[in-house]
Amino acid sequence: MAFSLEGPPPADNDTAVLFTRYLEPLVKSKMAGNEEITTAGLMQVNENYTLDDKQFVITATEPPGIGIVDKNTCVYVDWDNSPEFNKVHCLPFSDTLPRAYEYDLFDDYLRPYFKQNPTVTLKKSDIFKFRGVQFKVMCTDPEDVVGRIGKKTVVYCEGTLQPSIRDLLPPELAAQISRFPPGLQMLLLSSDAMGGDVYERLMEMQDILHNRRGMDENTISRLPKVKWQEGNEQTQCMVCLCDYEQDEELVKLPCNHLFHMGCISEWLQRCTDCPLCKMNVDRVVRDY
Repeated sequence: MAFSLEGPPPADNDTAVLFTRYLEPLVKSKMAGNEEITTAGLMQVNENYTLDDKQFVITATEPPGIGIVDKNTCVYVDWDNSPEFNKVHCLPFSDTLPRAYEYDLFDDYLRPYFKQNPTVTLKKSDIFKFRGVQFKVMCTDPEDVVGRIGKKTVVYCEGTLQPSIRDLLPPELAAQISRFPPGLQMLLLSSDAMGGDVYERLMEMQDILHNRRGMDENTISRLPKVKWQEGNEQTQCMVCLCDYEQDEELVKLPCNHLFHMGCISEWLQRCTDCPLCKMNVDRVVRDY
């Protein structure tokens, strides 16, 4: 079982003294089998205690969950050095808000969430869910730090967000997309460019990235090559976002969109459609 003490450590950061002075008496008072207490010594993650104006929080247990402490329980303690935000602005996603009853975002969701998770750390753009409502951290003070919500933190929650594909990405899919060229990332994550319902687009994107239902290399090699000339309306590759140079060899899709071969090849092996206009390239090339 691991405890953390919120706030900066004193000059003599001695966790042994911290344990002896505060936690040892607490654990003994909660210990199962103690004849002086009438309830079982149950403890669990996020349970917190205030001792001499110091707040202790249980941050981890082994095994996870609620359990009983006894003389065989090992207890660890350390200081939580995470900074406390002065202000934080969290907005809910509109499609996760309840419609069957009235509610107060702060009192019914944010206040109890932070109270039940006193050691949770957040940063700008993080997303968290509580009681079915999904929130995004829009900004923090101070900025660009990983911090926690403290007793003096002012929490704002005015407004709502419409979900975007980027907000809904699972971590493993977000990591995969982050390795793509910048233009391709922009095309994949732009709901406006792709059109359709955002959740349908997310499912389509997962299918594109995981199943590779695209064109084979031989078919891709049959695409015509052209040399870019000054005056062409398309001046940059929308996959890598690099400007074309005079007489640079490019691949021309049936829809007349131009790309670098190395840029468009990876996309077409996963998806048969032009990433810009959604024309089925494979159907035109193979004439079926």
